[in-house]
Amino acid sequence: ALTAIGTTNEYIPVEAVVTNLLRAGTNVVAVEVHQNNLTSSDLGFDLALSGLQNTNLTQGVFLTSPAQGERFTNGALIALASFAQATSAVTLVEYFADGIKVAEGTVLPFAATWTNGAPGAHSLRARATLANSITLTSAPLSILIAPPAYAVTLAASGGVWRYQDDGLDLGGAWSGFGFDDVAWDVGPGKFGFGDPGMTTLLASNRADLSRIITYYFRKDVAVPANAVITNLALRVQRDDGVIFYLNGTEAWRDTNMPPGVVTASTQAASGIGGANETAWITASLNPALLQANQNLLAAEVHQNGTNSSDLGFALELTAFGYIDHTPPPAPPQIIFSATGGNLNLSFPESNGRIFVIEASADLANWFPVATNTVSGGQFQFTANPSQAAHRFFRVVWER
Repeated sequence: ALTAIGTTNEYIPVEAVVTNLLRAGTNVVAVEVHQNNLTSSDLGFDLALSGLQNTNLTQGVFLTSPAQGERFTNGALIALASFAQATSAVTLVEYFADGIKVAEGTVLPFAATWTNGAPGAHSLRARATLANSITLTSAPLSILIAPPAYAVTLAASGGVWRYQDDGLDLGGAWSGFGFDDVAWDVGPGKFGFGDPGMTTLLASNRADLSRIITYYFRKDVAVPANAVITNLALRVQRDDGVIFYLNGTEAWRDTNMPPGVVTASTQAASGIGGANETAWITASLNPALLQANQNLLAAEVHQNGTNSSDLGFALELTAFGYIDHTPPPAPPQIIFSATGGNLNLSFPESNGRIFVIEASADLANWFPVATNTVSGGQFQFTANPSQAAHRFFRVVWER
């Protein structure tokens, strides 16, 4: 370029009229931007192309900062700037976010700063006041302020689990909410035997001295109802093989475990030894497997053979996302009715809205028993009060 552009000139648009170049149908716009020299410290480019019915320069105010669609981190200071073309001098430019004034500027490029913007999508406009009291308003511009990051450790490596180490075959339902584990032992990780570093020692043999192949673990964790989880990170130490479940669904299978259905006698594919016994295996899980409020983690650890001399298990689970501060809807008017010994609960609600039904026997410990998606404009759930474990119920809005 012939000269370097600096200071306020970097923000002032250059307006020109181009004629007789557009054609009917699709047009292609191409631009090349040149630096003034090889040591230039900055570069900037933006362009707007407007169709005019005549060759008069357009009159108006245009937002030059921020850019359309720009994203900001939570708490960022958002720089605002504008350019105004008018027949009278511009004395003031005010900036509005979602219709509320957030800043103003009086000198070209009418710079200002928006602070304390709430997380979420926002529509920005600039309004210029001219010396003759006429006002000009810009076209809207959309930006996004990302919500603050949220991270929670759902299971720490030294956390407490309920476990079963007696060698019994629990079948296929042991990883779900309906399974009764009240008689299981409880202890903190790391779990195992035969190697140093174990916090909770597990039994290696059954009462008849035969080797135990499979060990079972369960743990309850809670996720805030207004937490939006976008990533779920798993870390595991295992000797020899592990399958991990989330709310009764298999969420991750160790490559050292065979495919298909497994039982208490299923052996891991190979023995783990040396440094691999304490190496952390990492995996990214499907965050959609998590529920609002109460969740159930479960894992089964398998030996490679009946002559294995050791076993080890430790697990970490961390959730990442953000907190949704959208207020919940007003409580609806709930309708109760009884049919054949069952209790029917219903209330009017928007289609597609998701609710989790939770049950408790003591009003202290709550567990999800069903997830309902509203259809037909009505939420409905039927409970059987005769079941002691389902004595109390509550409905949680999942969003």
